[in-house]
This record gives sequence, C-alpha cells and structure tokens, in this order.
Amino acid sequence: MTADSALAHGAPPAAVGRTPRPRTLGLDAPLVELCRARLARSRIARMGLVSAWSTTLVFAVMAIVLRAGDGADASFGGLVVQATRIVAWVAGGSVALAAAADRAALDRREGIETLAAVRGAAPLALAAARALATMIQVARAVLGPALSFAALGVILSGTVFVALSQLGVAVAVALFAVVTGVVVGAAADICARLGRRQGRWLLLAVILAPWVAADVAGRSAWSIPGALSALLDLAVRLLSGGAP
Repeated sequence: MTADSALAHGAPPAAVGRTPRPRTLGLDAPLVELCRARLARSRIARMGLVSAWSTTLVFAVMAIVLRAGDGADASFGGLVVQATRIVAWVAGGSVALAAAADRAALDRREGIETLAAVRGAAPLALAAARALATMIQVARAVLGPALSFAALGVILSGTVFVALSQLGVAVAVALFAVVTGVVVGAAADICARLGRRQGRWLLLAVILAPWVAADVAGRSAWSIPGALSALLDLAVRLLSGGAP
C-alpha cells in the first residue's frame, strides 16, 4: 500500500510508511482495548450508561429510606436484584445495540483496519478483537452501576449476618455481569456480522421475539433475558443464603 492510499483509508500519519509487521491471528491486547474504548464512546452506549447510573442513584435513595425505616434488620437483596436487571437492560443493552451496528465497515472508514494491519493483525484478528471488546464492555457497563449499588447494600447493613448476606449478593451480581457480557456481547457481535447494516434489528429480533414467545408459553427462562434473570436469582439464592 502506498502512503497516499494509506492516508486515503484513514491511517494515522505516523503509521504511514512503516513496514507492516508479520500478520498474526492472535489477540492483541491494545487492539482489544482500542475496540472497547471506541464502543464505549458511542452515543448509544454513553446514553445507556448515564441512564444506568441514574437508575442506580434512585435505587440508592430507596435503600437509604429502607434502612432508616426498618433499622438494622433492613435487607437490600431484593432491591439489588431489581436494580441489576434494569441496569443490564439499560446499560448492557445499549452497548449491545451499539456493537450490533456494522462495526467492520466503520473501522474501515475510520482507518482502524489499516492501523491493525500495520500492527501485524490479520482481518480475522481484528474481528476477534471486536467480539472480545464487545463482551468486555457489556460486562463493564453492567458491573459498574450494579456492583456499586450492591456494595452500598453491604455498607448499609446493620448486622454482620446481613452484611455477609449482602456480600453474597454482590458476588452474585459480579457473576451475572460477566455472564451477561459473554452472552449478550456474543449475540451482538454475531448479529453485526450477519446483519451488517440491519444488525441492530436482527439483535432486537433475536432477543425480544423468543422472550415474548417464551413468556406467553410460560417458559420465560427459554430466552436470553429470561435465562439471565434466572441465573441472577439462582446465584443470589446460593451465595447469599436466601431468596432475593
């Protein structure tokens, strides 16, 4: 590739003229982080994160009021579970929608593909980096607000027993965020590859259609949202020693 054609593809000036490294199929950590940061800066992802933190703030006020009313025996497991579900929809869902767009075409237009080639990354490695970055960002978007609220539940606990129970809830929330990142992130990446410009519509169809059908059939756990919700309930029961 000539310098002029590299610039035409959006490559940074510093990268033009470099001798490309031997291409590798391995994942490159800086490349994954670049893809994740670009995804996090998208408008949809930022709006979702703001909404998630706003939701967390509302639930935090509710928890403080509950603590003041019920005293040392107040338990916040139910509030944490409810808030985590909403955060997963708002923050995790927003990142997934952003990732389900034709990110490959966007990377070509903005020179990321050329930059990756200069670093020696094959197109398949860039695609893998986008997929992993999507999973990581979905998990982070859910984990930040949800785990912060779970930690508040531990802080507000009036007894050691309640604090230990809330600590178990916090661990369950962290586990849920990681699984949500893997499942929803993978679904978003697959829909982006298959649907390209229609990737977001395909993701909505993949997530919502089975969920509605399963809910009508009384089998809500047979959908991605239902299965993740069931996982959260199960993890809370096992790790906190009681029902959410």
